[in-house]
Parts: sequence; C-alpha cells; structure tokens
Amino acid sequence: MFRFTIRDVLWLTVLVAVLTAWWLSHRQQAADAVTRMASLTAKYNQLKANHHALTMAAKSKGDRHRREIGRPSDDYHNGAIAITSPS
Repeated sequence: MFRFTIRDVLWLTVLVAVLTAWWLSHRQQAADAVTRMASLTAKYNQLKANHHALTMAAKSKGDRHRREIGRPSDDYHNGAIAITSPS
C-alpha cells in the first residue's frame, strides 16, 4: 500500500491549485479574445460602411462638379495651383 506524507499531500495541493489557476486564466483569456474579435469585427463593418458612403458621396459630388464646370486641369490635381487669401 502507498504511504503518503503530509509533505506529499501539500505538494499535490499546490500543484492542483496552480493548474486550476492556469486553467481559469486561460479560459478567461479565450472568452476575452472572442469578445474583442466580435467588437473589432463590428467596428470594421461600421468603418467599411462609412467609407463606402463617403466614397459614393465624393464620387457623386465629383461627377456633378465635372458636369458643371468641366474636368479640372492636371495642374489643380497636382497641387501646382495654390489658393491664397487676398492680403
């Protein structure tokens, strides 16, 4: 028959406590990761929708601008023409 000392039982208790603490921490981190991923996915989808809406609005405004005054010159797009305020 096996004979256990009090020291053996204490070591076993410490080992079980450490493993249980690790397991609980690991489980909590996994749950936090799932929550963070869901939050980031929702933020990404919102930003993607905002980007699409702004792109469509800019395209619509650019199309209207081209129809009204014609296509801006290449100098305007390249930044060669600077707008200054009157002094």
